[in-house]
Amino acid sequence: MESYPSKDELLTVISVDLESITVRGADRFVYQARCLPTHVSLQAKPLEPLDTLCVTHANFDISAVVERVTKRGSLDGCKYKLDQYRPVSEQN
Repeated sequence: MESYPSKDELLTVISVDLESITVRGADRFVYQARCLPTHVSLQAKPLEPLDTLCVTHANFDISAVVERVTKRGSLDGCKYKLDQYRPVSEQN
């Protein structure tokens, strides 16, 4: 069964490359997506493995907007759009 990130779900960044990002959701699914900073976050620090993201807007299986979560648990204002995302696998 396919699953997609939902609003307020926390995602953990597994890997980042030039064209995509891989994240693990709370449902243990691993997702791969194209990731772009939103227009208000063009100066945002690049995402790194182990960063935590919170889904602030979800559009079913089409796209999601996420915001980085600080080590203290607050949102840091750096928003990214995930699109073309798809579940890759389920982790045990």
